[in-house]
Amino acid sequence: MEIYVQSRGRDRDKDYRWVRVLPDNSVQAQLPPLSTETIALIHNESPSIVIDRLQDNRLLLLLTKIQTSDRVDFLARPIRIDLVWVGENTEEHERSLRYLAARALNTNKLGLLAREISAAVTLLKDPESIKIKNEYLDEIKALWEIKITDRQDFTIKFQLDTDVISRFLNGQPIHYKKFVTICNALELGDRKIEEIHQPLFDDLEIEVRGDALEYGFQVSHSNLIQLLEVPDSKSFSNIPPNTTPKIGKNIPPLCYGLAEELQKYSLPSQQGALIVVTGFKQRETLEQAKIWRSLSKLIETEGDVWENVSVLPEGEWENYWKTVVQMPFSLFKLVMESIQKALSNVADRAKLSGDRETLSDSSDRQNDNNSTGRS
Repeated sequence: MEIYVQSRGRDRDKDYRWVRVLPDNSVQAQLPPLSTETIALIHNESPSIVIDRLQDNRLLLLLTKIQTSDRVDFLARPIRIDLVWVGENTEEHERSLRYLAARALNTNKLGLLAREISAAVTLLKDPESIKIKNEYLDEIKALWEIKITDRQDFTIKFQLDTDVISRFLNGQPIHYKKFVTICNALELGDRKIEEIHQPLFDDLEIEVRGDALEYGFQVSHSNLIQLLEVPDSKSFSNIPPNTTPKIGKNIPPLCYGLAEELQKYSLPSQQGALIVVTGFKQRETLEQAKIWRSLSKLIETEGDVWENVSVLPEGEWENYWKTVVQMPFSLFKLVMESIQKALSNVADRAKLSGDRETLSDSSDRQNDNNSTGRS
């Protein structure tokens, strides 16, 4: 099972980024296999749930905008967590993803799930709160006496205050960049730096990794895998689903109903978005995507009910466009051309009639002149 996390740290330069979480809890910058078509189906400012069947038939679960009240950045803005799990097209993986999606749909217990996720994505409290672990203090002090013969020259060379040096050697926190600068001067190496440093996390009991300094947060792969463990697998059956697409308003009763449906029925075999639960997304956008089950706060229905979505067969959208849109326009254009032609004919007849009257008047005047001349 692949796992991806998007979040940020508290500090200004620890902005949002996607990382892939590896089994050893290390992370690497990598985007999840989310298509632009799928991303376009959700409202970015609202918590969303998506189950998508990829082109290789793997299943993807996306949970967005997971937040807890105590998780804020340097401006006291809430820090969100977005997660993606990608599983194989197997009964076991599908059941796990259905289970977690059903938990996310249960709004009464969403707070508990958010806290579990927040505990798995541990936040670095303050990038300046990095110090030497107590058990390494004597070793580093002895190494300092050997490597650094002139403290004043050292502070000038690396542009460090003497106070920063003193705090470092006494096991007090300093900014991680200065911490790394001093460690590099002592020729400790990356592995040793990772071994001796102690960042200040929300949970001080965790084993700290070096990549947490870069991203501002650290992820527990095992904790995120544990979220997929179905307590009672017998409560999840694999009844073939009714494949008729349905749409409704994003409200608790329909969310609960969808959660129950995920417990009973297996997912359709079609590729693309199977479930989309989001905030403010237009009905037309969701209907045209042929989503198996979609909920949006913008959908208006009569009562707390699902509505069937009329899905045209493949290749029929062009015919639908021609029949419903282009044909009325063509008829309208034909009618307008006919009216314009009729008006033109009327104008021509009027002009011809006017020309005849003009000629008649001219002839009458000529006859009158001739009569006057003979007189």
